[in-house]
Order: sequence, then C-alpha cells, then structure tokens
Amino acid sequence: EKVVIEVPSTGITDTHIIEIAGALFVLGGIGVIVYVKKKKQKYTILNGIKTYIRDRKVAMNALKKANHKCEVDSEHEVFLRRNVEVGYTESHHLVPMAYSDIFDVSLDVEENMVSLCSHCHNLLHYGKDFERVLEKLYYERVNHLNKVGIYISFDQLREMYL
Repeated sequence: EKVVIEVPSTGITDTHIIEIAGALFVLGGIGVIVYVKKKKQKYTILNGIKTYIRDRKVAMNALKKANHKCEVDSEHEVFLRRNVEVGYTESHHLVPMAYSDIFDVSLDVEENMVSLCSHCHNLLHYGKDFERVLEKLYYERVNHLNKVGIYISFDQLREMYL
C-alpha cells in the first residue's frame, strides 16, 4: 500500500523534502510526496476596494530564502536594517495580488515572492525598463509558480504590469 505524505507547498525547504524522500526510500519506496496548494485567502473590502490579506511571515520567509539579497542581481547594494543585522530588501509579489480573482489558489505564497533592492522594486512598479527585470524574474520562477498552481505566461504577466 502506498503512503501519501502531504507537504505544504510553502514554508518547507528542499532539505526537508530530501529528508522525507530518504525516509520513504528506507521504507522501501512505498510513499509519494504530494504538494498541497495553499487555498486562496479571504479578502476584505477597504475603502470600497477588494483587498487580499497578506501574510507577513510569507514575505519574511521569502526574504530570508534569498539571503536578504536582490534577486535581480545579488551584487546590488543594500543597506543593513536598523534592528537586525541583515540587508534591507523588499518583498514583491511577482504575480500581483490585485489579480487574485483570476486564480484558484493563493498568490500570497513564497514561490510568488521575490526579494528586491529598493531600486529594482521601484523599477518594476514605475520604471520604463521594467520588462527586462520582470522577464528575468519570471523565467527564474515559472517552475516554482507552476508547482503551487499559479499558471501564467510571461505575456500575461507583462500585461498585469502595464
């Protein structure tokens, strides 16, 4: 009989997955690892605008996973945070939360979060040359997005930023 081990699609490291897979192997390879997609979060109406609540822990995990470096270029200069000895980067939802309604799963997951220096974050939101940065981030992330049920082409993503 097969053993199914459900693991959350976020908040679990590759090391944890390897450990689980190793345990399954020791048990004779009788198990399967299944990722559980995070359900879409509830929204609230704030000043007449539908807003999806963001989980601060997800954002902090994404920054930590990127070693508090800019994912566009890890050599981009960042300053140290005042209260903690880590570089200041900003979390950014690659697929914007404003488009949550067109997805069946939550967009507030680590696979959809990138760590950016202030310059690159503002470039994505306001810069003329945003497409180059967006394309780089998309192609580095698309497999992770798909793993958690976020299926989107680069052209669809680019349209969300125009």
